[in-house]
Parts: sequence; C-alpha cells; structure tokens
Amino acid sequence: LSFAVFGTVMSSIVIGYLTHWITSIGSGTTLPLLDSLLFGSLISSIDPVATLGILSSIGVGPTDTLYTLIFGESLLNDGVAIVLFDTLVKHLGDEDVVTQATVHECVSMFFRVSFGSIAIGLACGIVSTLYFWLLRRQHTSVVEVGIFFMWALIPFYISDGIKFSGIISIMTTGFVVDYFVIGGSRSEEEQWMDYMELQRSEMSDPTAAPVETPRSIFRKI
Repeated sequence: LSFAVFGTVMSSIVIGYLTHWITSIGSGTTLPLLDSLLFGSLISSIDPVATLGILSSIGVGPTDTLYTLIFGESLLNDGVAIVLFDTLVKHLGDEDVVTQATVHECVSMFFRVSFGSIAIGLACGIVSTLYFWLLRRQHTSVVEVGIFFMWALIPFYISDGIKFSGIISIMTTGFVVDYFVIGGSRSEEEQWMDYMELQRSEMSDPTAAPVETPRSIFRKI
C-alpha cells in the first residue's frame, strides 16, 4: 500500500518537476508545471508483467516477498495514477503556474475520490457477500460464477457515474469478496477437491439442485 500510494504520488511529482525543469533549459518552449505533473502521473503507473516474468525466470515465485510486493503494488498503482490524473486534468489550462490553492484543491479532491471509491467498493463487497450468503445453494456453479463476475461491474459503474475511480472500487470489492466469499484460508488442493466433489454430484443427478456451493469459488460462511 505504501509503495502503491506514496510511491506513485512521489514518482509523479518527481517526474513532473524534472520534465518541467528539463524543458525550461534552452530557448525552446517550456512545458507548464501542471502539464508536466500530468505527464508524470501518466507514466508513473507501470506494467509489472515483464518484471514478474524476469523474476519468475530466475526462480522468484509467488510465495517470495519480492514477488508479492511487486504484484501487490501493481494492483493498486493503476487506480492511484488514474485518480491523480483525473484530479490534475480538471485544472488543465486554468493557469500556467500551480498555486497553493490549486495544490490544496488537488490534494482534497485526490483524497475525496480515493476514500469515496474505497467506500463504494466496501459497500458493494458487503452487499455481494450477503447476496451469496443468503442465496447459497440456490444456483448451479456456472450461474454463481457468472453472477460473481457481474458483481464486479456494479462498483465500477457506480463510481464512474459519480466521477470516482471505478478501478479502486473494483479492487476494494475484490478484496472483500476474496476473503469473505471465496475464502482466503483454504489451500488450493482443498478447493479443487471440493469443486470436483460438487461436479460429480451434479453429473450423477443433473436435474437436482446442487447439494453444496462450489467452495473452490465460494467459501461456506
């Protein structure tokens, strides 16, 4: 979380000021500071696929701390960069100089959008958990998986509709659902065994309602 939030913000600021300073050297056109910060927020969000691929090739796996830090940071920095970009772009073209009032407004909007998006994600995650809890054993495994993915669209469209970050809302909902619906305490082997057991019961009597929720996807609550 520290790398994703503070690291992305600091990277955007440093790159923005460096860009503004470099363009001010010489007799060419100087890129305004606000535009430079906007550029910094665009390129501060990195794609970890190549990095994780290199780490995997040298034997660093998902259970290693370095792999977990890079992968976890990559999940959040996209949302942070998007919020930072949306915050800055609202002031694009207003002034060539970033004033103290602009900084205060940008910081205020950044935290408002961030915490608002998290609140929407938490609310949707709680409602989603209650939904799967109350309707447990009422759907087949295929239907439940489809509904599970559709729940991911709800926080995104709510946040996007009120100008918040849908990415952060989806990630927050995912964290809640991952722990309370999928279940983070079960091993992968146990999940697969339960899933195969459910499939065998459904194949033996295709017309019957499922005896158990597929715990490889939804944990017993």
